[in-house]
Amino acid sequence: MQWSKLRSLIVERFAEPLQKRLDIHGAAYGNCSCGHAWLTLDGEVIANFCTGRITSPMPCCRLKIPS
Repeated sequence: MQWSKLRSLIVERFAEPLQKRLDIHGAAYGNCSCGHAWLTLDGEVIANFCTGRITSPMPCCRLKIPS
C-alpha cells in the first residue's frame, strides 16, 4: 500500500475535530528499513518515533541505547 493511501486511512480515524489539525509523517533512509515518523498538531511536532530496531542486521538501523 502506498504511504499516501495508508496516511489517509489513518487520518480519517482521528476524531473529527482533530482531522485537520493532527497529521502523521514518515521518512525512510537509504536501502534499509530504518526511518523516522512524527506527529504534528497545528504544524508543530508533538511526537517523534525512530523506526530502527536494536536487532537489525543493518548497522544504520541499530538503535543506540544510552548506558
